[in-house]
Amino acid sequence: MKILISLAGLEVSSKTVKSLADDSDFIIAADGGYLPLEKNNIQPNLIIGDFDSVSIENFSSSVEVIRHPREKDKSDGELAVELALMKNPRTIILTNALGLRPDQYLANLILTINHPGLVEIVDDNWIIKALTGPVDCYLQKLDSGKLISIFAWGKEITGLSLTGCKYSVNEINLYPGTRGLSNVIESSEIRISFQSGTALLFTEY
Repeated sequence: MKILISLAGLEVSSKTVKSLADDSDFIIAADGGYLPLEKNNIQPNLIIGDFDSVSIENFSSSVEVIRHPREKDKSDGELAVELALMKNPRTIILTNALGLRPDQYLANLILTINHPGLVEIVDDNWIIKALTGPVDCYLQKLDSGKLISIFAWGKEITGLSLTGCKYSVNEINLYPGTRGLSNVIESSEIRISFQSGTALLFTEY
């Protein structure tokens, strides 16, 4: 199962949100994330949040609504992810997740890090995901000439190998910093492997 969660950040294009919705089995709107869905005539299966940015009266009676208090210890996005996890999905896509507030942007990035390989952020041009070692996988259906960046989160990534891009590496240790910024994709497929650590991947498409 693939679950799409629409958040209340910088809105992606109609083309992107419609494509993501068409490719999803279940759609959750997190509070104000309902608005970009409504603009594109996309009805979510469920809406969750404290509804500080959208009125509950706007929702169709056929949509399940879960309301939380405004004073809480988790963001609407995190509550939506926790709800999605209960459905044992293969992938959770967060969209409208970037921009507007830098603290919210970081909070959404942390959701990918807390659920590596499962939660991804997708906007009009980038896919963001985290991977935790040991890892040996392929990124496929890539566009040559686009960018890919990989950052070590928290501590070093050990034994990193990367092929299929301009700056390939073989079993290096990548430390938190900017060394992994702006690599160039040279193949439709990239292989990435490492022994330990958490990698935050930004892939342009």
